[in-house]
Amino acid sequence: MTQILYAGIDVSKDKLDVAIASDREKILLNSTFNNSLSGFKILPKWIKKHFKKC
Repeated sequence: MTQILYAGIDVSKDKLDVAIASDREKILLNSTFNNSLSGFKILPKWIKKHFKKC
């Protein structure tokens, strides 16, 4: 069975607030990253860490 997930990213000058939610509107994960090159590099690693099939 495939689960549909949704990602939301709130972008501000200094940070990225990221949330992953299920199709039942339940927030599964959330985190904050710097709005910088280092934050952009960490974000996909964070996603892959929590969702191995990505």
